[in-house]
Amino acid sequence: MLAALCNEGENLHILVIILVALLIVISIKKVSANPDLESYYPPVVDTDDEYYAISILVEIDEKNGKQAFVKLFEKYGFSGNGPSIEQVIRKNTSFQDVEYNSEGDAFLMYARDKVHQTEIVNELKCIEDIKCLNKWLKNASWILIKE
Repeated sequence: MLAALCNEGENLHILVIILVALLIVISIKKVSANPDLESYYPPVVDTDDEYYAISILVEIDEKNGKQAFVKLFEKYGFSGNGPSIEQVIRKNTSFQDVEYNSEGDAFLMYARDKVHQTEIVNELKCIEDIKCLNKWLKNASWILIKE
């Protein structure tokens, strides 16, 4: 009987060690998922008033010693290309009556008129603030976009 209790105690001890190790791994993963936001520059939302287009060009180069926002997307498992920018925007907004046409090198959408375009751009200002973009990235999940 005593031998069985010792074995159970030993098993419990091993289980505690495994749980502690898992907690350490999880906490390390969280730290790596909290990047230094000051090291990235944000995307820029641009408009074309002739077609009521809203676009964000994918940028991969450093600027003023900061990494491209694409690198921040990569920290959260996104590529940072046009369709992945679209995924993040779709998850964090609920735009109505828009047409998406994202490609590898740019996020692109069309509004129905100038007023609608202005409303969309105002909401997308979040993406031009790297801290706000980070929140959107944390909230987003990978989804399949039908083409």
